[in-house]
Amino acid sequence: SKFNFARGTLVVSFDLRVEKGALPTIECRDASSPYRVGPSLRVTAAGELLAGKQALMTVPFGQWVHIEAKFAAGRDANGSYDLTVKPRGGEAKKFAGLPFGHKDFQRLQWFGFMSGATEKTVFYVDNVKIARAK
Repeated sequence: SKFNFARGTLVVSFDLRVEKGALPTIECRDASSPYRVGPSLRVTAAGELLAGKQALMTVPFGQWVHIEAKFAAGRDANGSYDLTVKPRGGEAKKFAGLPFGHKDFQRLQWFGFMSGATEKTVFYVDNVKIARAK
């Protein structure tokens, strides 16, 4: 999806359910050419949730997980974001100060879900919200 969040504190949240073999990648980008990546997450074949190259935790296969990224855009951008991951029925895990994929990311102009799988797999997404923090 394309839009232009150029200032303020932003919250991107969604529910994700990963099935075995799925390799989802979730990215926030700007519209530069080449684009610059802000918050970036992916799940490996082993179920590891990575922020950039940093392994954060294991995501349970076949279960919903709520993910929320919070970061400042525009002049207030500091090159990092805070992430909260809460498996359904489990404890929320918080990760502060995770680095953007590109240090100069400032505007959220594209947000998307992609698959790195080369065979037929599935992951589910629900309750996607992008908003300024209140």
